[in-house]
Amino acid sequence: MNVELIGRIDFKEMSAYCEKISKDNNLPGSLRILEDATLAVFDFDIDKVDLINQIMVSQIAGNRIIIHALLRTEPISTAYGMISEMANNDPRYNAKVFSTWQIAMDWLQSR
Repeated sequence: MNVELIGRIDFKEMSAYCEKISKDNNLPGSLRILEDATLAVFDFDIDKVDLINQIMVSQIAGNRIIIHALLRTEPISTAYGMISEMANNDPRYNAKVFSTWQIAMDWLQSR
């Protein structure tokens, strides 16, 4: 699943996006997401990043596993992605930050 985030993304939008992905029973049980945020600006405080990660993990439906490649190029969005990556300890959610599309795709396909 490819997702492109563009423009200003506030906390409400990001948390709704995470909740929707986690809860959607129409998506495959093993979900691979390439999230391209190279054209996005995250418009929320850094202290909200852990909360967004908690929303994603707490809403994972059933036995779903989410493999999430976070494509980032800007320093702030990269830092937010790395915080999310490091804060997670749920085996059902595996997120990793990348700076190039090809490396992100290679990682997703190897999982």
